[in-house]
Amino acid sequence: MNALATFTDKASPVKPVEPQASANGVNDPEEDEDNLGAISQWCNTLSHQVAAKKTVPPRVGKTAAALTGSQPEDEAKPRNPRKNGLMFVDVKIHGKLIRAMIDTGATHNYLASAEVERLGLVLEKGVRRVKAINSAAQPIAGVTKSVLIKVGAYEGKTNLSVMVMDDFKLIIGLDFLHDTRTAVLPHVDSLIMMGTKPCVIPTLAGRTGERNLSAMQFEKGCKRSEPSYLCTLHFDEIEKASGPIPGVIKKLLKEFEDVLPDELPRKLPPKRAVDHEIELVPGTKPPARTPYRMSQPELVELRKQLKDMLESGIIKPVKSPYGAPVLFQKKADGSLRMCCDYRALNKITVKNKYPIPLVADCFDRLSQAN
Repeated sequence: MNALATFTDKASPVKPVEPQASANGVNDPEEDEDNLGAISQWCNTLSHQVAAKKTVPPRVGKTAAALTGSQPEDEAKPRNPRKNGLMFVDVKIHGKLIRAMIDTGATHNYLASAEVERLGLVLEKGVRRVKAINSAAQPIAGVTKSVLIKVGAYEGKTNLSVMVMDDFKLIIGLDFLHDTRTAVLPHVDSLIMMGTKPCVIPTLAGRTGERNLSAMQFEKGCKRSEPSYLCTLHFDEIEKASGPIPGVIKKLLKEFEDVLPDELPRKLPPKRAVDHEIELVPGTKPPARTPYRMSQPELVELRKQLKDMLESGIIKPVKSPYGAPVLFQKKADGSLRMCCDYRALNKITVKNKYPIPLVADCFDRLSQAN
């Protein structure tokens, strides 16, 4: 058993040690002064017994590190100190890998609600509420019981409280650490599990490097001169969402099903009380521009789209003095979107003016809204 003692100049009074006789049988006054204020540590257990030895106790005002010849305080610091103080481990739940954060301040284990379906877990109703620092208690989404979890050599079952989390997918708290007799050692970046299969599990550092930013976060970072980077990702195929649709979403879709139909109607809308009209600047001539040059695939696509719009009644053949060319823009899925170039018409169109309120005034009126 190792005992650590630190000696200071202002140590509390202790019992003096009896002076030891020197080799010639005469007590040395300087040795007697050194013996004053010494602290002895005795261990009388069966596994470790310390016998009395005639050793010179340390001087008052010196530290144990200086007496044992260890490194100075500035040299004894870890080489790679943990920057963010977070500890992570890779965990397998039902055979699927997930990264968990070790949190000794959490009373239970918490799983992000977005991971329930991916891990194939069954969610049960729960009445527990979660409270963080300086926040109101929030109800959890549910509980998954007897979840098969594997951490290192350990494999067993535990319960997980499901809640909405943005920063972490899984949080391992005191519930799991107590049941598995796990000791958290942040100074060596490890966990020691002292259960049926004792093992040492190295922990991982937190997420570093790139992270996704919202447009608002990126704008604020640029204003603060933070180094930020943008990249463009091209998806050949967008993965469709799977699983049941929540009841709130179903109700919303049912309420506005006439606004977002699965297929657009193949006819013109009914006649309204006011017809749409484009007013031109007096004295201007109708613009009629020549068509743009197109490649053979674009011409084929143009004929196809014109035929579809003629059959649906969206357009009809006319002999109008107006004319605007069309061009194609490639979509993300590789198809072509037809765009009409109405810039010449917009130049001679009378612009409508509307009294638009100031945004600052709108926010002032909404400041007390609930």
